[in-house]
Amino acid sequence: MKISLPEIKTKIFFSLLLFSLLILPQFNVFGQTEFPQNGYYVTLKNDTIYSNLENQGGMYLVYKNAKGKKHKFTPSQIRSFCINQQEYIPLFINEMGSKRYVAVKAKGYYTLLFYDINNYSTYGQMGLIGGIAEGTFKTYNSGYYVIIESETGYYSLPSSHKLLSKYLLNHFGNDAIIKQEAEKEGLSKQSIEPIFKLANQLKESQ
Repeated sequence: MKISLPEIKTKIFFSLLLFSLLILPQFNVFGQTEFPQNGYYVTLKNDTIYSNLENQGGMYLVYKNAKGKKHKFTPSQIRSFCINQQEYIPLFINEMGSKRYVAVKAKGYYTLLFYDINNYSTYGQMGLIGGIAEGTFKTYNSGYYVIIESETGYYSLPSSHKLLSKYLLNHFGNDAIIKQEAEKEGLSKQSIEPIFKLANQLKESQ
């Protein structure tokens, strides 16, 4: 059977179209999985940008676009970001003398923030004296910071049982729940988040 030239062109066109429909989505999938969206950041102008993000030790937020191009943001350059449903905001930590990204662990009357102090190091920059100061800081500091609604500044919570209990009673003793928990024998660094989450819930219900 003789096929005319227009028929041949039509068959080629539809064959190419079918090929494109089958193969292009696969390329798109590969492109998406290489740098998948895992969160978003909020600019100083309150724009929300979704992308692939990485938190580098609380000092930088690394943003990757769809092509893998990187850009770093310091804590002074954005309002906040969220990775895998964990929100982070900038906080000037006095003990470190600089801003860091800290995780928001509780919101409400008490805002509970956490910075992984294991990421903090001064030894290489300040020598032996810096190493001693760093060791002391990590021994007594839990990495948790509390901001009370309508107050400025923060409360830096210690890590050891005795210091933590005394600190909570001195600074939050007027809160019945915190006072009750601070007087318990089993108080530890792991108790901090549940205590302030419960205290927030009771404040909201009042």
